[in-house]
Amino acid sequence: MSRRFNLNYIGLALLTGAFIWSAGRVTVAQRQASGRSAAAGQEKVVRITHWQLEPGFREALDAVIAEYNELPKVKAAGVRVLQLAISEKVFQQFLNVHMISGTAPDISARGMSKLVRGSAVGRFLEPITAWVDAPNPYNAPALLPAGLDPELARYLSAAPWRETFLDGMQAGWDDELQGYYNVPIASPGSIRIFYNRDLLREVKAFTAQALDTEPRPAWLTAAFTPIAQGGEGFTTDDPSLRDWLASDEPPPSLGRLLLLCEAVRPFAELHGRSKLIAISGSNYGPGNFSEAYLAPFTAGLGERMDIEHDSSISPLESFAGLSEGVWSFDHPGVQAYFDCVRVVARHFPAGFLGLDREQAIRRFLQGHALMVASGGWDASSLFMGSKGKFELGIMAYPPPVAGERWHEAYLDQVNETESPMGVPLAIYKRSPNKEWAVDFLQFLSSARVNERFAQQAGWLPAAVGAQPTERMAPFAPSAAGVKRSMGFNFRGSSHPSITYEGLFWLYMAGDLPYQELADRLQESLRSPRYGMNRLWFEGARGQQENARAKERALSVEEARLLFLGDESARQRHRAILLTALMLNDGANLRAAWAVRYPGQPFPDF
Repeated sequence: MSRRFNLNYIGLALLTGAFIWSAGRVTVAQRQASGRSAAAGQEKVVRITHWQLEPGFREALDAVIAEYNELPKVKAAGVRVLQLAISEKVFQQFLNVHMISGTAPDISARGMSKLVRGSAVGRFLEPITAWVDAPNPYNAPALLPAGLDPELARYLSAAPWRETFLDGMQAGWDDELQGYYNVPIASPGSIRIFYNRDLLREVKAFTAQALDTEPRPAWLTAAFTPIAQGGEGFTTDDPSLRDWLASDEPPPSLGRLLLLCEAVRPFAELHGRSKLIAISGSNYGPGNFSEAYLAPFTAGLGERMDIEHDSSISPLESFAGLSEGVWSFDHPGVQAYFDCVRVVARHFPAGFLGLDREQAIRRFLQGHALMVASGGWDASSLFMGSKGKFELGIMAYPPPVAGERWHEAYLDQVNETESPMGVPLAIYKRSPNKEWAVDFLQFLSSARVNERFAQQAGWLPAAVGAQPTERMAPFAPSAAGVKRSMGFNFRGSSHPSITYEGLFWLYMAGDLPYQELADRLQESLRSPRYGMNRLWFEGARGQQENARAKERALSVEEARLLFLGDESARQRHRAILLTALMLNDGANLRAAWAVRYPGQPFPDF
């Protein structure tokens, strides 16, 4: 009697083969990464890891690494730099595990791992303060870009390394530890709106034709009719509107942008393009317009909420302002902001809360959206993806102008210079190759190399004297406008922050009325255990922990001064002492509580 072949054996064989192949690949990768491969011999491998997987970045870094590895002194020392690019979805786990186990790469991008935040930075990352005060050897006159201004060339070759960065290396400074801990190598620039120029022309032509139609379509009439008269009041019908519609220019104001958004739906119906939408929105914060318009509508309330007097509004200060009546959801600026983001969200795809950044970009590149918002890190992807399909345009977030909805409540555009440089690279404290890691970072951040790296990667350079590509010019930060840090700030891990985020998304999606959002948030703040009392307690505890970190840092600097004769430690000691005194062991917040709530004990959980 013959037996039937069990098909499960095929699956088992495939699974076993896949396991063996995967185990072999992991073994080879580990040997290569640790420099223990047979081919490596006794060479020193400096590993560098990051999560920037956008097209161009890895290739640009590979080109820099290849050039560095061929330097005579590097070859003579048997040093080789190796790039390890890891998806941001697993980067935090990867880095956390290897930081704790002592096997982390020599250089890693900082910002994803929670282990390297606050005072814990000093446990895992190497301070590079000793190097930043000396000139970068790779900015020697013979190594600078050709045609550089002679005076600038002299400056770069003699200036401290930190002063050769466009931001003065602020992105590398750790205020809590009063030292430099990472090196910024490029900047993605500011968030901008990418738009389909070909589709823009078609929609503008459709809108111009609708202007001359009698009677005018209801959507067009509503766009011009003030809210007081039952319309939308997005913009005004004047001669300049027709001139703009006949031009190739993007919307100069928020009202005209929304006018085009309103036109997309009837345009799509007329041409049978059921998938076409105005804005390829998603749950990706920088891409859904809500962050761009928060400070312009709310920064005016910042000075009244700044409990800590540091010209920056924290979640505690934002929620305390609401709880204490400094602002309310009836305030014109607050109402305008929430109304604005909800109207904009009407032009996102259905179910946008379930869509991520990649899905939003893909929809736009397929020609199913007029525009999408993102940062310079997506510029290369979008230029490459749109090539041969449509002409790509880039514009800043436009403001509402006179005669348009929300204009009276809008303060000004956002000052974008507060944003730090991107991709800060830090050195692992237990790295056996610290000197070479610093040397490579100096090479990468030199004017000549950084210019070529940024141009190939499609980012803005971080080094003084390095020039960006022409297509990255629109991403240059604007220095005009209100401070982003003085606008409302609801981000955080506290219960009110989490509550607000959930309510806000529901509100944007049109599933929650404005008044219910306000009532439920107020209810959350009244919770005796998880509301405002908890925020005050956590704020004071955070200051106390910061003060302990400062005390430890003071001890280290005192030891360096007394036993090593390190004179640079004297200046750092003074700076740390000043910030420690300002923190006052959390007493500042306790004093603020006593002023606001006299006679009530400070909430200690």
